[in-house]
Amino acid sequence: MALIKCKTCGASISKNAGKCPQCGENTENFLYSIMMLGIVSLVTFVVVMTVFFVKRGDILYQFWKP
Repeated sequence: MALIKCKTCGASISKNAGKCPQCGENTENFLYSIMMLGIVSLVTFVVVMTVFFVKRGDILYQFWKP
């Protein structure tokens, strides 16, 4: 378990903790959260578009039949 220092109060907290137990400051990395949201959104978009736009004559449909 890796420990980091809280940016607000300086307490040692777990790297996996969402909030500091002493001051309640959010410790999650904002850019990481936005990046993960973007990746999940992109994957969801690709899956939905594939399901809606696959036509029965496509080569993809011959191997994958929803």
